[in-house]
Amino acid sequence: MPLGLGSGLFAVVLPKETTNLATNPSLEFGTTNWSPVAGGAAIGTTSLYQTYGAWSLIVTPTITSSAAFYYAGTFGAGSYVASGWIKGSVGARYRFTPTETTLANVSLATGTVIATGAWQILSATFGAPVGTGVNIVFL
Repeated sequence: MPLGLGSGLFAVVLPKETTNLATNPSLEFGTTNWSPVAGGAAIGTTSLYQTYGAWSLIVTPTITSSAAFYYAGTFGAGSYVASGWIKGSVGARYRFTPTETTLANVSLATGTVIATGAWQILSATFGAPVGTGVNIVFL
């Protein structure tokens, strides 16, 4: 029998069910809970470039800003994975860093990607101390 016909092995991966802690992840409610980082970058929503949902965040940089933005959330103690999709300028380096807000924005982890011009995912695993506010900073 030729290879691949009538026999084979496959597996199904069932992801662990989790709750998305971001309350407006696909920007269906505008920029609610999203803010530009100090420096003046403008943020808004667009339906031209979305990957999930009907909207995506668009960031317009200024001379004094590196086009950074963040989503702020409060997390209990535990291990978390922060992830987000980005469609950046080809060859540009993008990163995001979960930071602890109570200790002068101490970095908890970093995710980095070199943009291809297509949608790419950024991801970082981090641990949050008890009762800590966490900002997810995108640069």
